[in-house]
Amino acid sequence: MQLKRLAVIAVFLLVVASFPVSGAEGYDNAERKEIRRSDAEDVFREGLLKFRNSDYAAAVESFEKYTLREPNDPRGPWMNLKARCMQFRADRKADETSGKKTEKIDDLYYAELMLLADTAIKQVQEKILEEDKVGFYRFVAADALGIKGVFQKANDNWKGGVDTAERMREFAETSDYQDSKYLLGLAEYGLSLMPGLKGWIVRRAAPFYGFPSDREHGLQLIHEAEMDNTGPFADDIRLLMFQILTDTKKLKDKHRRKAEEIFQVKTHDLYVRLKVLYPQNELIRRYEGKTQ
Repeated sequence: MQLKRLAVIAVFLLVVASFPVSGAEGYDNAERKEIRRSDAEDVFREGLLKFRNSDYAAAVESFEKYTLREPNDPRGPWMNLKARCMQFRADRKADETSGKKTEKIDDLYYAELMLLADTAIKQVQEKILEEDKVGFYRFVAADALGIKGVFQKANDNWKGGVDTAERMREFAETSDYQDSKYLLGLAEYGLSLMPGLKGWIVRRAAPFYGFPSDREHGLQLIHEAEMDNTGPFADDIRLLMFQILTDTKKLKDKHRRKAEEIFQVKTHDLYVRLKVLYPQNELIRRYEGKTQ
């Protein structure tokens, strides 16, 4: 009886083993790989949605999960870094509003941020050598470098920040990916708004590093990056446009009207479009607080 029972169990296990235990089982290697890639893309898109709804901590978790599944894809560390940068800016803004003194980034966390940036850039360079979507990956490198520069300047590493900005410009200018224009436009627009003596000095020096500081030309480049753009990161440009249009501290009414003219969109119309997609975005909620 004991032998009979063991035989029944053995047959049962063989039968069970012949059925797939997950979505990837029962397929050949190529099909399994495609299923894993599809699952990973779902995780990445989930991260983008959280990012655009200003849930930056959750977005970081999604992009880290994506990197575990696709460790050689620079989009993982790039967007991870970008989400951390947005959280950093939100925290800094809260500190300024409350009158709290801002401090340098913790050394260990700063090292982690630099590693994320350098990992993304290294992986991008490998993709470029493989001639894989060269224009797109140049854009990714440029954006990652721009974010790296933000953190370097926040920690008073101005020399490193300037060197990084030069590399960012080189990658952006040599990319034929449409979104790259917004990086150049944002740099130009940002320089035009830098206040005080420091802003004057930086604007005088910037052209020697290839960065003009023409506000309207910067806005025009951002518009060209967004115009008819159906790519996966186009809404990030639209959210930037909305941020520019609603930042009343940096943009006076006459300049906002000029920005609307260049962008070819009214602020409220852009709000309506983005509200449907990203109702929890901090810019959307702040705008609603001011207008309702």
